[in-house]
Amino acid sequence: MSSSLSLHIYGNKRSDSGFAPILVIGTPLAIADSFYPGFESCTEFYVLHTAESHTLYTVVRNGVSSIGAARTGSFKMALGVPRGMKFADGVSPYDVLTEAYRYYVAHYLAIGIAGAQFLDRDEQVDEFRAILSRYRLEPAHSPHRPTAGTGFAVVTADEATTRAIFADPAYREFQAYGEVVFAPNHASMAPRLNVATPRPKVYDIYLGNQRVGEINPAIKPSFTINVPATQSYEENTAYTIQIAKAMQGAEPGVKVDESEERIVCRLSPRLKTISLRIEAVLENGEAISPSRLVLRSQNGRSYPIPERGEVQLEGPDTELKWSIAPSDYTLKMLSHTATQLSNGGRLLRVTLRSTLKPVNSPRSHGCPTSGGGSQSRRLPDLLLFAGIGLAVGLLLGVLIGFFIWGHSATPATAAKQEQVSKDRSAAGADTKDIEQMYKDYQSRLGTIHEPIDSLLSEVYEWLQTEPASAFDLEHEEADRLSLQYNEVLEAWYALKQGQVESLNKILQDKDSRLSDSQKMILKEFVRVNGKKADELKNKAAAAESFENLLPQESLDQLIETGAH
Repeated sequence: MSSSLSLHIYGNKRSDSGFAPILVIGTPLAIADSFYPGFESCTEFYVLHTAESHTLYTVVRNGVSSIGAARTGSFKMALGVPRGMKFADGVSPYDVLTEAYRYYVAHYLAIGIAGAQFLDRDEQVDEFRAILSRYRLEPAHSPHRPTAGTGFAVVTADEATTRAIFADPAYREFQAYGEVVFAPNHASMAPRLNVATPRPKVYDIYLGNQRVGEINPAIKPSFTINVPATQSYEENTAYTIQIAKAMQGAEPGVKVDESEERIVCRLSPRLKTISLRIEAVLENGEAISPSRLVLRSQNGRSYPIPERGEVQLEGPDTELKWSIAPSDYTLKMLSHTATQLSNGGRLLRVTLRSTLKPVNSPRSHGCPTSGGGSQSRRLPDLLLFAGIGLAVGLLLGVLIGFFIWGHSATPATAAKQEQVSKDRSAAGADTKDIEQMYKDYQSRLGTIHEPIDSLLSEVYEWLQTEPASAFDLEHEEADRLSLQYNEVLEAWYALKQGQVESLNKILQDKDSRLSDSQKMILKEFVRVNGKKADELKNKAAAAESFENLLPQESLDQLIETGAH
């Protein structure tokens, strides 16, 4: 027999002992001398009770008197099966209990016209162990539902029905009572339950840890569950779940536990969305591509704007303030207006001004002379555009070299000289060529996702304030800016690759061109996140600039205290 089975025989075997254990096999369990009015006419009937740790199947025999006495006593035999187990090979607990009961009646009771009487014979434990040993337990893979209520209910059931229910007793209807009594005929006034066999499988539905309902998949193949919003930027969401798909793992966020007959939904409310359409024009009314603008939310998230100018904002960004600005330094914001659309979206109209100075054409009546006339008036503008192109070429050459040759690359490379030569040849290009060159350079830097705004601003401001000296300053100023940007990228690359030694070497370089604030942020970031390369790499991967390496409150405190 399985060591986890138990068999208990209780009764009034001796008139002076009262209701007491007669034979116990396995774990002792509490067997009460309960009274069931209305079943007096039954020779025997069955009782089901499910506790937290086991299920007890009991047969009660009426009309059994003590040894040598006429007074009627009571007799109970109970079979205990542990939680989560069942008999293998389709055997019902009813079969095992009935076999042991019939054996006891045949060998330890005297049956007469007036009823039955205990024989004065000691029960042999091994005889009953032998009966139990013929049966094997296995995992049940079915719910365990204790009968944790009060009183008892009645199921009018013949032998076949009782056998089927005992084989699968996890009926929801039984949970409201302490016990359920089974008999083919009775006069009990207790509540009567009508249950089907085999037991219908009814699944509990949970949203997170909260039970929200139940469903029988054989009757309803799907259900709808409502997930309430938990934040103002979410919306109440109804999900329709196909149970068959959920059982196959094909419903995201839904898990079906067939053994416990439970469907657990871990679903989140959908984020609110807003459709934003952006139109951009110059002050003269000429339309330009919205892709030359960048949209940023208050929490720092950037939204790329496609050519068609349609952007989908979601979640917190539907409520937070957001700003729009040119991504091209040849444009300047003049105004913008927002309009609510009938479909719930918004239209944003942006007016801009081009900051590029037009190239003056030679006057038709002016005779060009060397060093004067209309050509002398064009010279500053040409120098400006040539300077822009030249500085762009220098910086682009250094940037390309950095990514090709790594940390050993130097600003003065053959690629840079070749690019500078090309940029010098573009000195006579018209306004659109120079503007496109500058735009292409800015776009290429933007694909690296590094802190470029301050560098571009510095280059453009320098060229605007000293256009006539652009050629004279190119070797000194442009190279300085190129080296500075190269070192910024080198530090950023070391950080994102988790190269702690390289990063520390850069930070300790007394000639480093990193700004004090950048050094401060990097040192604090390394200190907080430890020295492990993987930690640095994982933490840095989510950042887009030096400024958002640290939380804003940490950054504010760092700037305020000046800690290193």
